[in-house]
Amino acid sequence: MHEHVRQEFQSLLDEYSWIAKKMLAEDLEFCPYGAAISISGDLVSVSAVGIDDVTRPSEMRQWLIDHMREQAQAGQYRATAVFYDSKTVSHDDNSSSDAIAIELDHVDGYPVLIFEPYQVKDGHLDYANLGMCEGQTSIFQRTQQ
Repeated sequence: MHEHVRQEFQSLLDEYSWIAKKMLAEDLEFCPYGAAISISGDLVSVSAVGIDDVTRPSEMRQWLIDHMREQAQAGQYRATAVFYDSKTVSHDDNSSSDAIAIELDHVDGYPVLIFEPYQVKDGHLDYANLGMCEGQTSIFQRTQQ
């Protein structure tokens, strides 16, 4: 991964990942939301809240992906992040856990999925170590090789 891609992904994480943790601490859930870096380098918040006919979290996540893809195709974004509540499975014992999932993508490639497992213990949130793998969602069109 090129250094500029890593730095832009880190900027999105630094500026926006706290929102999911804040909502989880207050409500034990959060609605999917997004963020992007515009072609000029500005940070942009993206939300599906209030969009007609988009009420379920899965619909919100898909709306965010579709909207960001449209903006990327129009040359408006160079990096994107979609944050949503998910499940992850431990490779050690096959147990499942809730997790904050973050799908990152960049105009120069390198889609990444980051997940941060969490659980509620005695009314408090405990977070586990971050996991990362190659992302599956492509916001930016890429030519097939």
